[in-house]
Amino acid sequence: MSVKDGVALVTGAGGFVGREVVSALQRRGIAVRAGVRTAGAPGWRDITDGLDTVHVDLRDVRSVRAALDGVTAVYHFAAVMRGGGRDELNAVNVTGTEQLW
Repeated sequence: MSVKDGVALVTGAGGFVGREVVSALQRRGIAVRAGVRTAGAPGWRDITDGLDTVHVDLRDVRSVRAALDGVTAVYHFAAVMRGGGRDELNAVNVTGTEQLW
């Protein structure tokens, strides 16, 4: 099965790179599930109108599992870039990525 036959989850879909990947996948006719951390993030509505959009908190394994339901490919761009301190950076960027994997 190719990604074209299924659903691609894009984590960090509200971010700069994530929005571009969502757009590129859509142009190729691939079904996209937009994974976003914060529904009110800048640019979020620009890419999620009409998309299967899901709240993903990489620190919460239930949230990750729900986002992955029916997904055949993952494009992972979600990350904490600044703020929150070392514990939050580790919880999202390291442990969260491990949970997604």
